[in-house]
Amino acid sequence: MIKNRTVEAIFCIVMGTILGYAAASERLAPFQRADARPPAAVEDDSGYCETGKVATSLSYFGERGVGGRDSSLMENSISAHEGGPLTPNPSPPRTGARGEQAQQGSGDSELRKQKAGTDEPPATTGKKPNVVFILVDNIGWGDFGCYGGATPTPRIDALAQSGIRFKNYNVEGQCTATRSAILTGRMPVRTGTYTVPAPGEGVSGLCPWEYTLAEMFSEAGYSTAMYGKWHLGEVTGRLPTEQGFDRWWGIKNSWEEAGYSSYPLFNALIKQSRMLPPQVWEGLKGELSTPAMPLNLETRPFMCQKVTEHTTAYIAERAAAGKPFFAYVGYPEMHPPVMPHPDFLGKSPSGKDKYSEMLREMDYRVGQILDAIQKAGIEDNTIVVLSSDNASGGATAYLGGSNGPWRGNYFTPPFEGSLRVPALIRWPGKIPAHVATDQMFAAVDWLPTLAGLIGDSKLVPTDRPMDGIDASRFMLGRSKTSGRDTFMEFGMESELMCIKWRHYKIVFRYCEGIDKPTLKPRLPLFYDLSSDPHEDHNLNDTKMDCGWLMLPAFKHIEEYEKSVKRFPNIKVSEEFKGYSK
Repeated sequence: MIKNRTVEAIFCIVMGTILGYAAASERLAPFQRADARPPAAVEDDSGYCETGKVATSLSYFGERGVGGRDSSLMENSISAHEGGPLTPNPSPPRTGARGEQAQQGSGDSELRKQKAGTDEPPATTGKKPNVVFILVDNIGWGDFGCYGGATPTPRIDALAQSGIRFKNYNVEGQCTATRSAILTGRMPVRTGTYTVPAPGEGVSGLCPWEYTLAEMFSEAGYSTAMYGKWHLGEVTGRLPTEQGFDRWWGIKNSWEEAGYSSYPLFNALIKQSRMLPPQVWEGLKGELSTPAMPLNLETRPFMCQKVTEHTTAYIAERAAAGKPFFAYVGYPEMHPPVMPHPDFLGKSPSGKDKYSEMLREMDYRVGQILDAIQKAGIEDNTIVVLSSDNASGGATAYLGGSNGPWRGNYFTPPFEGSLRVPALIRWPGKIPAHVATDQMFAAVDWLPTLAGLIGDSKLVPTDRPMDGIDASRFMLGRSKTSGRDTFMEFGMESELMCIKWRHYKIVFRYCEGIDKPTLKPRLPLFYDLSSDPHEDHNLNDTKMDCGWLMLPAFKHIEEYEKSVKRFPNIKVSEEFKGYSK
């Protein structure tokens, strides 16, 4: 365990710190002193934020400490910079949705304003905007036409042209983890959702105490609905209508369950245990969810159509009611089993490429949602988000997929091909059109950013560490930077896999495939993503003068350790009730 600056310095020297540090000592001065305060945020020549605006930092080796799950917290850690995002927001106490009294944080209010943009007037001047959040499943960075994909996706490409297309959008390593990050603004390692427990290991998903996007929109006066894939809990207390949604129609877990009933032994087990086979469910807030239709190989090809029909009907209904709404849409594409709707079978150039056919269907369904928004007359007052939860490929069952120029796939975290996925946002007349940006953005950023866009940043929880940053000023064209220059990724074992800092990346653990173990290199791997997007050239091997990169890495690690000491991470399956006041 790295306990003090002496050991840290030795570690850096071993990795070539002296040479690298000599050239960068002045630039990295804020990271060298325990009492140093960060300078005002400025943008450097590369377009990256100069100061460590985002401290979404993790333990060097695990959930509970540098030495792994069972290690104690780092001793003699330097203090986190005041006003950092790992410190509760410095706002007056408020009572949250579940009655917890928020704890007032401390920090530099001016720096906080730079981060959150709360000194700017809200984008909303009257009626609040509707929000439609479309989350596709396992679509790679290079699948859509606007990202260089070979299959035509004209409706999605037009959506990208009418707003912002992120080229450096980062997600988590699994479906549940990314969905949790989007809905809570917190790293999955904090919420106990970094992995899905196996049968018999406990309940999965978000504990009821967590505060979600749906709850935030409800508090802001919105109607809320969820259609499609949930994957954040399958038991009463952890379903969508118990996590802020007024209604839902979809599946509790994941789409591969459609294939379960094709196995005779599975059907025998279900019959013997008197359990239901996989179902599509529906429910209203305050009522028990009930089965709506079977989920099997006969119904699977129609799921994208069904999700779209429910979503477009909801858009028409709520537009007519004149009340703002939040629709969260969890599409099935491209999650196996890859089974396009019959109308799209044979539509690929070869007539046999099901992956391409499902992409064409995906584009068509997104277009149907956009058409419903336009038909309802609410296009100018509706924010549309489209993103993927995870990368593509890595298993034969996917039948295709492209992660662009990046190394790896869904099963090779933390290489870029497993972390970077498409993300688009549109709000006509508010969010600038024709923007393609390299600014860093992450799944945890959606909650505070959407809160900022609707003018309700005050609803972002202050009684727990929030890892997301409010990038609404960037979205609205009021800032040149997103506010994020660091992204850190845990694996399925809750252990740190990598730190991305500006255009550099430090890899502590990695996996090379679905049937391969997670490996820990003798020394961390260093990559310069600006010149080596495929992560082929480890700077620790080719140059050996980049050990200084561990300075900002340790800074973020220590900040995280400090936050965990005050706010311990929630364990998987834990029925957490809140932090002590």
